[in-house]
Amino acid sequence: MGACARRLQRACGEDAGFTILEVVIALGLFALVAVGLALSTNTGLDLTRTSNNRQVATQLAARWMEDARATPYDFLGMDPGEQYFTGPDSPDHELLTLDSGTYLFEVGGGFGAEPLVVLPDGPGVSRHDEVQLHGTWFELWRYVTWVPDGTGEPPEMKRVTVIVRWAGTAPAGGPNQVVLSALVGPHGLGWAEIDPEASDPTPGNPTTTTTVPAPAPGDCSELSAPSGSLTILAGTGANTGYTASSTVALSLSVQACGPATMAFSNDGTTWSAEEPIDTSKLWELAPGEGNRTVWVRFTDGAGRSTTYADTVRVDKTPPTTPGSFDATVHNGPWRIVLTWQPSTDNDKLIGYRVYRRVANGGFQNLPPGVAAPCPTAPCSFTDNDVTRARSGRLYTYYVVAYDAAGNESAPTAELTRSL
Repeated sequence: MGACARRLQRACGEDAGFTILEVVIALGLFALVAVGLALSTNTGLDLTRTSNNRQVATQLAARWMEDARATPYDFLGMDPGEQYFTGPDSPDHELLTLDSGTYLFEVGGGFGAEPLVVLPDGPGVSRHDEVQLHGTWFELWRYVTWVPDGTGEPPEMKRVTVIVRWAGTAPAGGPNQVVLSALVGPHGLGWAEIDPEASDPTPGNPTTTTTVPAPAPGDCSELSAPSGSLTILAGTGANTGYTASSTVALSLSVQACGPATMAFSNDGTTWSAEEPIDTSKLWELAPGEGNRTVWVRFTDGAGRSTTYADTVRVDKTPPTTPGSFDATVHNGPWRIVLTWQPSTDNDKLIGYRVYRRVANGGFQNLPPGVAAPCPTAPCSFTDNDVTRARSGRLYTYYVVAYDAAGNESAPTAELTRSL
């Protein structure tokens, strides 16, 4: 007879011990505490998962942007028979409107609506795709629009916009998404001279020609100084704003009168050599750990410069190994409870990953793990996905701690239990 049953028996047959009502109340309180701990753990894990998803989405967006920039200018556009989505969760539904047979793309920032570049003979660049990475589905969307150049004549610049979305609701209530945008001219990224023999690119009127005079090289009087942005991407497996490596990937955007260039600095004073504008760059940070800032300077054809900066925190030190690791088998139902003492970290400890091997198989991560700080003392993880076998089944575990920069601690010793 189990301990619980014996207590109930005493409650019915003796004055001492628990009553049935007391047992019911105690079980109810235990359930409330368990639900609270689960919600706390899941909240921390959701924040980590969102950060990792944003990093993956940024990399996907940069890859699709590079693919578009590698496309010859004359073939950079949309297919004439393109099918657009009408569902409420699609950027097509949110950003495109039908006006006189032409789709218009709302770009914001004062640019207004821009007509899509529709290639009369197709095919254009890939417009929509879906990919599953690390258990999350990402949707990619790409638009190419005509950009007015301020002369009132047919535009010669194209804007490539890439949107990557993934499931879930962002903290601000909108979609989880990353958006990249870049201008492309007949001679590369940035404003370029207008070809006087070019065809009128207005969608729906592809055969008309025009003789718009090209501005003199470096004549930027009608255009504003360079504008853009610089973002330091998080390191592999790191939260936004963190990296474990001194070599980082930079994501760039710029609008400038060409030919434009860019240069970089780790102190805002000493600059690298000028180089053509691009949307990405690998850069070596200043040595050491802690906050590191990168500056970019965009310079246009008239010699006007604009500077932007972003900061990332470098952490190359892994957390300490979880201590006093133990595993205990329980029944009613069967489960294995793992416990350990918390790790410490020099910067920001995020949580613990639990790895399990069944019999002679390979080790697998058991999500969601445990968020730091642990909601219990000592830290605890219950593996309910276990089955008792007549001949015995072996379960082997170890635990690692990880921090915001993606560093993992050395693993605990492996512990094996039999059911």
